Amino acid sequence: MRLIFVRHGQTPWNLEGRYQGRNDIGLAPQGLATARRLGSELQGSGVATLPTSPLRRAVQTATVIGAALGAMVPLPETRLAEIDFGDWQGLTRGPDGRAAPARRFPRRRGAGGRDLRLRMRNGRRIAPRLRWTTLQGAIMKVTIFGSGYVGLVTAACLAEVGNHIVCVDVDRGRIERLCRGEVPIHEPGLDELIARNRAAGRLAFTHDAELGVAHGPIQMIAVGTPPDEDGSADLRHVLAVAETIGSRMNEDKLVITKSTVPVGTGDKVRATLAAALARRAVQVRCDLVSNPEFLKEGAAIADFMKPDRIVVGTGSERAVQLMRALYEPFNRNRDRLLVMDLRSAELTKYASNAMLATRISFMNEMARFAEAAGADIECVRQGMGADPRIGYAFLYPGLGYGGSCFPKDVQALVRSAADAGCDAAILQAVEAVNERQKHRLYAKMVGHFGSLEGRTIALWGLAFKPQTDDMREAPSRVLLECLWQAGARVRAYDPVAMGVARKLYGERDDLVLCDSALAALTGADALAIVTEWPEFRRPDLERMAALLRARVIFDGRNLFDPATLRGLGWRYYGIGRGDEVAATGAPSAAAPASPAAARRRTLRQSVQVAPA
Repeated sequence: MRLIFVRHGQTPWNLEGRYQGRNDIGLAPQGLATARRLGSELQGSGVATLPTSPLRRAVQTATVIGAALGAMVPLPETRLAEIDFGDWQGLTRGPDGRAAPARRFPRRRGAGGRDLRLRMRNGRRIAPRLRWTTLQGAIMKVTIFGSGYVGLVTAACLAEVGNHIVCVDVDRGRIERLCRGEVPIHEPGLDELIARNRAAGRLAFTHDAELGVAHGPIQMIAVGTPPDEDGSADLRHVLAVAETIGSRMNEDKLVITKSTVPVGTGDKVRATLAAALARRAVQVRCDLVSNPEFLKEGAAIADFMKPDRIVVGTGSERAVQLMRALYEPFNRNRDRLLVMDLRSAELTKYASNAMLATRISFMNEMARFAEAAGADIECVRQGMGADPRIGYAFLYPGLGYGGSCFPKDVQALVRSAADAGCDAAILQAVEAVNERQKHRLYAKMVGHFGSLEGRTIALWGLAFKPQTDDMREAPSRVLLECLWQAGARVRAYDPVAMGVARKLYGERDDLVLCDSALAALTGADALAIVTEWPEFRRPDLERMAALLRARVIFDGRNLFDPATLRGLGWRYYGIGRGDEVAATGAPSAAAPASPAAARRRTLRQSVQVAPA
């Protein structure tokens, strides 16, 4: 996009029509009409010519072109190829009606582009030159490769503020579902956001990469980076998209890496783009930005609309200006944009997730010690969190972290550190504690029952956290596998993850997926709480007691007060809350480690760091 500054004397204007001087020239009806015509011409050919006219009307017309582009004419691609001001003869008066002296107007240099210089020589001629910069407030066209969690949330939120977005995915089935209005992931508010912007024509889905690359000057990579066998991030999809863009682009582009990628990935993306362009002998500008996402599943839309920070990693000032324009609607009450180099931006994402994972594992380690020492981890948590240097966030003990981010990001950071010759001992301890914590409820069940053969366990919660249906690396999966291995049956309920569980496990005799939380209790020997859904916090204890065979709760999220439950005749086992029966500790022979645990052991051995 191009922003043209027109200066007459000391009166600067920009294309959005915002007056920056002291004396208002005003917008004549002729200027507004001309601006509308210019907008139509620019929409069609990208070239518009101003008529020969007095200087005053010419300046007025130029100042409202931005309004014509952004409001009067729905112009998705605000690209301005040329403006010819024509030959103005005999221009001897300025906007105030007084004679305008001959002068050379100040030169304004724009980052990464041309300059603008306006000259008026005794009213004989004005010769403008254009400069490239950002047009804030204008409609922007963005192509997003990847229609997964990050891609869909990003696309919907960018479209919501008026941009024109195209999502590209190689999965034709997924694209067909999206085109039918079916959103393949669960995220509160996302369905409505996508439907509204599709109806408004601001959001479209396609598997046609050619169309996607041609669509917008901003190309965003938001594909998955799943863990490889050694724990490192698999970059095949990211580099494949870079190859797709480079092999099809014929004009300047800004390429944004939104995917979570290891340090140094930006260099590989840049090399892939350059190689693809070189093979075609195409000479266009391609700026690269690392713009990691910081979205929490279950609150992703709010996180995007009101970000706490916007990390932009690049060495291009032009790219920074474009990013400011892209995020301007989300960056209004204070500047949240943090500009840094590519590698620092890539590491910021990994370091942030690793820090949160560390807090979780630390609290789980303290909970384990609290059980052994007869302390209450809830009291400890409150005492710690009251320190403003520590705070309460991510300070809740439980069954360990899961999902699509923390497990793979910690693994990838350990591998990246090893590749750089660094001993990431703390991160490996974080992983080891987390893997052990996922077995805690099973260990407590063995401590209570002894053998679990023939037992039926009611399980509340399958997703790794509330407000999502994501079961990737979820603690529930470890518990399910351990119970089945021990010969137990499971009756499970989750408000939104039942469909995912059916796809994962299919039909089996030792798993019953129930329609409600109370239905899951029917005939069960005990209740295990795995996910802290709000509806589990205030259950009907009397009805629960009538449905269960025994009043036994294994609470992996510390939803209830132990003293209250025990006073009502329940055997209650929380996490780090002075349990009556000691848990058995590490997984036994009857509780085999999950495939993920085996992969992590291989990772620890490969970097030669002893497990915690």
